[in-house]
Amino acid sequence: MLELKTIVIKILSKSPKHGYQLVKDIEKKLGKKVSLGGIYTILNELEEKGLIRGHEMVEFGRFKKVYSVTPKGKEVLEKLENKFKKYKRFMES
Repeated sequence: MLELKTIVIKILSKSPKHGYQLVKDIEKKLGKKVSLGGIYTILNELEEKGLIRGHEMVEFGRFKKVYSVTPKGKEVLEKLENKFKKYKRFMES
């Protein structure tokens, strides 16, 4: 799984967000601009894989799709985090 997909799942695991909120959070973390269209492509792919799910809601009179991590997504994230920890320990040894 690519890094940006992992970042998306990690951020959504902390709290549900819509695409624009997610882009702003990623830009803040990475310190660089991220394509909104690219993020929606990732969101659609992760939703198709069952790692996240989107819920329609109305906010300030506008429909928004808010995404959250599924149990399957949490499981995948945990495995990725464990793998990252192993790599980090290896690199530090």
